[in-house]
Amino acid sequence: DTWIPIKPGTDLAMLMGIMRWILDNNRHQSNYLSIPNENTASSAGYKNYTDAAFLVKTAEGKGEEFLNVSEAGLSKGVTTLTSNISSSDKAISVQSTNTFPSKGFVKIGDELLYYPEKDDTKNTLGTSTNGCTRGSFNTKAASANAETPVVIPFVVRKADGSIALYSDAASATLDCSGTVNGHECSTSFKLLKDRVTSKTLEEWASLCEVKTDTIQTLADELSNGDKKACVEAYRGSWGHTNGYQTSRALNILNTILGRVDKIGGYCTSKRFGGKEPSK
Repeated sequence: DTWIPIKPGTDLAMLMGIMRWILDNNRHQSNYLSIPNENTASSAGYKNYTDAAFLVKTAEGKGEEFLNVSEAGLSKGVTTLTSNISSSDKAISVQSTNTFPSKGFVKIGDELLYYPEKDDTKNTLGTSTNGCTRGSFNTKAASANAETPVVIPFVVRKADGSIALYSDAASATLDCSGTVNGHECSTSFKLLKDRVTSKTLEEWASLCEVKTDTIQTLADELSNGDKKACVEAYRGSWGHTNGYQTSRALNILNTILGRVDKIGGYCTSKRFGGKEPSK
């Protein structure tokens, strides 16, 4: 074991430095991160997928919110409610489910829902036996009126430059930015990369008062091959005022290494009734 006495409260700078080295040396799992949906991930042997390739609307280079299909100018994955819904409704009745994937996420007003299956005969997202799941953190948008738009909330850019539903692409462009239907956008990964590379490795090392070589060694050992290894945080980094953001960075590091929900990696509980997705 090696003890590395960083400056107290600078765990986040250490993590950013490690990610800087990993991205600079292409040690991130780009094939995994480029997978934008559950079906493709499952076929490739993964238990989850990420939002790394999802397009995010930006303002002055900063991410605002995910670009949805309607904003992207797509006709697929767009419909409206046929009746009012409340927080207790599990099957959501819409005008048409034909252009929606067999399962996935939809956005109704400000609310994000996950439906595990659909019924094209009854035009419902979710069924009476396998209904929609709402995020427990969302309390402001549990109901909506008839004719409220229902849209798929995530789109990606494919290798040929076209914009597609996240569920319609086997692989998506990971590192890109540009304009889509009048909206300035970047992928989640590009926004992460821009932030991580906003400082040099030497600058990140200076913030946590360790040698640059120390961060290089840690990053190399952690990312070298398909190791049964991950990064974990508990009372130490959590105990600082920036502890929440540090924990987010730690989870992102595990994710770009492809170490989430793997033996010897960072294992999580089920989300939305299943392993969907690793965010």
